[in-house]
Amino acid sequence: MTITQETVARKIAAYRHPEITLAQLVDWAEDAMMDGGFFGAGDGPLASGSDNPHFLKT
Repeated sequence: MTITQETVARKIAAYRHPEITLAQLVDWAEDAMMDGGFFGAGDGPLASGSDNPHFLKT
């Protein structure tokens, strides 16, 4: 299963609008990572946060 930005946004929205619990969100994310659904930086639809020049900017 390929995880896109839209997929992540829908899951976060579901959590923010009490449709799923935090535990369910975490379980989904862990399962997706174990299945290899997330792409690495520059490899697919989701780029690493560290690719963003404002990531952890101090």
